[in-house]
Amino acid sequence: MKTDENGNEIINQEQIDHHARNSPGDVTSTFEDLIEYLEKPFKNHPERDAFLVRAILVWLSNQNIEQMAKSPGNSTSPTGYLALLGQKKTSYSTFFTALCRKGGILCAQIRGICKAGDYQPGDRDERGSLWNAVYLHDNWHIVHPFWACRSVFGKVSGGWIQLEAGGQTIAKRTEESAGTIQNSFDENYILPKPKEFLYDCHPNDSKWQLVKPQISRDEFFDRAYLFPPFWRFGMEMISENRCSLTSKNGEAKISFKAPLKIGNELDVWYELL
Repeated sequence: MKTDENGNEIINQEQIDHHARNSPGDVTSTFEDLIEYLEKPFKNHPERDAFLVRAILVWLSNQNIEQMAKSPGNSTSPTGYLALLGQKKTSYSTFFTALCRKGGILCAQIRGICKAGDYQPGDRDERGSLWNAVYLHDNWHIVHPFWACRSVFGKVSGGWIQLEAGGQTIAKRTEESAGTIQNSFDENYILPKPKEFLYDCHPNDSKWQLVKPQISRDEFFDRAYLFPPFWRFGMEMISENRCSLTSKNGEAKISFKAPLKIGNELDVWYELL
């Protein structure tokens, strides 16, 4: 067993993930059984709560809720909650809240709007979203359980005509596809930096922005539409931070910068539609 300088066992994410993904079916009959199973590799560790948040999400992202839809739904057991999820009678955020609280972790549910689904840059429609905040290390941290556990694959927005590809002029209408929602595991929505998450979601209650200065809803709508890899590569917008730009004499300028060390990892391209 490897330990850190304080004598605590070193637990890596692979251990947590492997254990959570391989949970036996019989541990979902009660919340107590599920939490006891998930926390087993790190039960007495100082980082127990943070590890448990991750384990819950890994476990949740590995559940076949569609298969559970025909089972009786209830909020008194993990099995019942999975059935409710399959029946679309509850949310990942609500189930995550229940699991955290059963595990002794302070967890709040947050309502707000997001840039997701059929959002297009420049839209000002308020698309509702639910996410959470968990209290770890004497601070609140953001978690978006649905986005961490489920992803849309194969979605293509319609109503656009592609004007250019590979430097060549074309005129090709995009064919719309709704895509399919499937299980996934996206770490970008587990404890993201609040200032970065504010490019995706805006809470109804401003205190859950968890940043200062806070931004208004209009500022949220106006901001550039940036995805998690932008932040992961340490990039920064240095031109006007807006999702909709008005060209001058047929030109619009978008500028950003990134750390020199990741220069060889960037592949920069564009689509003109």
